Amino acid sequence: MQHIHSKDIFYLLRDTLKLFDRRPIVHGGKVAYYVYMMLKQKGQLEPKSRLENFELADIIYLATFHDIGAYKTDEMEQMVRFETKNYQPHSLYGQLFFEKMTTIGDLSKVILYHHTDYAVLSKMGFDQSELTSYINFAEAIDIFKQSLGAKFSLDIFKKNVGTKFSPEAFDLFLKADKEHDLFERINSRAYMDEISEVMDFFIMTNEDKEKSLELLMFTLALKSTIIIDNAAVCVALCEKLGALMKLSAEQKKDLLYAAYVHDIGFIAFRKDWLENPPDLSTAYLDKLSQHTLLMEQLLKDRIKREIIVIAATHHERVDGKGYPRRLKEKQMNLSQLILQFSDAVAPMMKQEFDKEELIAKIKRQTEAGQFSQAVTKLFIDKFDEIAIDTKVRSNAMLNHFKEINRQYEKSIKETDI
Repeated sequence: MQHIHSKDIFYLLRDTLKLFDRRPIVHGGKVAYYVYMMLKQKGQLEPKSRLENFELADIIYLATFHDIGAYKTDEMEQMVRFETKNYQPHSLYGQLFFEKMTTIGDLSKVILYHHTDYAVLSKMGFDQSELTSYINFAEAIDIFKQSLGAKFSLDIFKKNVGTKFSPEAFDLFLKADKEHDLFERINSRAYMDEISEVMDFFIMTNEDKEKSLELLMFTLALKSTIIIDNAAVCVALCEKLGALMKLSAEQKKDLLYAAYVHDIGFIAFRKDWLENPPDLSTAYLDKLSQHTLLMEQLLKDRIKREIIVIAATHHERVDGKGYPRRLKEKQMNLSQLILQFSDAVAPMMKQEFDKEELIAKIKRQTEAGQFSQAVTKLFIDKFDEIAIDTKVRSNAMLNHFKEINRQYEKSIKETDI
């Protein structure tokens, strides 16, 4: 059976980022719809340029997340003002993120140039300049419509057609709006059903899906680098322990996917709460436990149930004193026991540690009823092998992401943004 459908990965990423901040995604959804309708209109007028549904689905994915860089660069307020002069940082970071972390990295230049005026864009000569000009115009429509409300009119763009905005994009939008009343579809939310129908044709290979779930994990880095460091070690440790404990291929895949997604609920939390907890009071711990419930809500009906079951128990403990359901060891399977062990031990392994002190600490916690005796025994018996392989695997994941940050900082300095 499929662990997750391609369409559900799109919606899972969308709804996870909404927990961080709804504005870029709500905006992106409307931009995606406008671009889709322009392309659909062009296909009717020029049958040779008509795109297949799977191609349209890729473009909807791209347009929906075109402002993903704003989550990293803290430009949430500026991104909704089209005339801002400081759009480069989020466009640059978004381009790097798409290029390195998504399955449609070949379209990443669209993200980089989506604020570029048509007069400049039309002379650049890159393959996606036309699509970029459509997103540029669609974004302007949504932002001006939000700003002007009842005073909004498409006539305000006429004087800038051919300079700021693409004449073709303007003409296609007018035709599509006349035929389909696009603003009414936005207001009634009917556009969401149309988008959903197209996303049925969104295609990902199994390798693409795994990369996308890793991307979902890395969205946490937009909130906290500390959390993502621990998450990468947890994933690597789960993979190693799952292999050593002879899980089946299906069980290993379930465990890996659960490790990728188990902490995505944290994206709804304030950064200072995540990196510098105010205290360990009951109120704080109760709030902390909500990230598990948020994760379950996000995953429900979108991923194989066994994956949710594994992920939902990563803070349970074998003595029944964990959360959120206080399950005991006999109520959990081996994959669940491996994930809760890996999640707890990952922060210890990420830090500089003394082998004997680390092992002694884990032994104490196991004897106190926190971890499975079997998982702990294997971890200690194979410690050197596990430590080396976990470090190599987690560093490979993290270096891929850190390279994005390095390139971003380098480009910012070079361009003096």
